[in-house]
Amino acid sequence: MSFKINVLIKHDVESLIVKIRDWIQQSGGDFSGDTEKGSIAVKTAIGMVKGHYIVNGNECVLEITDKPFIVPQGIIESQIREALERV
Repeated sequence: MSFKINVLIKHDVESLIVKIRDWIQQSGGDFSGDTEKGSIAVKTAIGMVKGHYIVNGNECVLEITDKPFIVPQGIIESQIREALERV
């Protein structure tokens, strides 16, 4: 089951995308995209979290399309928001 997360972008979109791409790739994941849309695959200790994003102005809609079954949606959303605050 997929779910969406709306995120307010507080920084320059271009530099934010670069930071997120670098963080995902350094963590062993995959990032493909630009300042408008793209896809992600992030490694976790218990499996991959995959999804895609669309940027519209200062908002980003991230749709998680695949996640480990035992991880609740709320945990993933919380972790994503915390990670975005750090980049």
